[in-house]
Amino acid sequence: MPKSISTDSELSSPQELLNDSDSTDKRRVSEITLLDVQQGKRWVDTLTREEEAFELNRERLVERREAINEELTALQSRLVRERNAIESKLDALRKRRKDAKENLRVAEKAFKTGRTEAKISDELWSLYEKFCAAAFLKPDPNEEVLVLDNIPREEFKDMFINYDPEFADARRMGLFGMGGHWRCDRITTHSPSGRPFKYTSEFKKLKYTTRSLKRWDERFPKLYASAIEAAKNGSTAALEMLVALPDADDSGASGKLFEFAYVEPLDPNLKQEGRWEFRACHDLYRPMKSEERRESIIQRYDLSFMVTE
Repeated sequence: MPKSISTDSELSSPQELLNDSDSTDKRRVSEITLLDVQQGKRWVDTLTREEEAFELNRERLVERREAINEELTALQSRLVRERNAIESKLDALRKRRKDAKENLRVAEKAFKTGRTEAKISDELWSLYEKFCAAAFLKPDPNEEVLVLDNIPREEFKDMFINYDPEFADARRMGLFGMGGHWRCDRITTHSPSGRPFKYTSEFKKLKYTTRSLKRWDERFPKLYASAIEAAKNGSTAALEMLVALPDADDSGASGKLFEFAYVEPLDPNLKQEGRWEFRACHDLYRPMKSEERRESIIQRYDLSFMVTE
């Protein structure tokens, strides 16, 4: 019986064809069919295309690798430039910091020398700073802020009492009828050219109330005693402290106005905010300018300062 012809589904792989050709007991060479040959050709074509695909993929990967290498080289160059720029900035920062430390050392030395020449001891200065930063001078955040604007006048030296010597504006705003103690934050607004054009005063009621009826020199005994002693030793700065502080023998439960000034940073190149500095305490019921208070204190403590007539 003749041997049946293989169908496409029964076609063998190239390796199977070779194995069959070597097995003379299974099939003779002359019996390889056309389909077998075509199957072999298809395998050759398939593997050729696969080889070509391998080469194409290899070329693409090589191109991508070269592109990545170029990007990496560019990135490395950029990072090196950035690192060098940062190192340069760090060097400049180290130099500025070194200069700043030296400036700080010089400033601290000058401050201490100036304070010594002003006859202000470390203890007195510390006591005065604690008073200026005391919690009772913090305004009540729940109270309404009253605002008053004036046209700046250089001769008034930024002191609110010079703008309102009889506290007429304060009376008009109702400060007298509200009782308690008040804080006055004042700030001068300047134009871009540096010319002052508005003097603003903000009045804020303090949470602090006096219930013990103690005198101020009883509440802050060391501060007043040290300031009086320094003033008697000829310290103008100590005299100015006494002028700024509430009257030592005052024990009023209300009516004090503590004035604070906004001070801009000394170095505009530094990113720092300004600060509020205590300037003076005024009696709303007995307004008195700084010059009058100075003369009164000189006479009260028999200080060796000239009284201006």
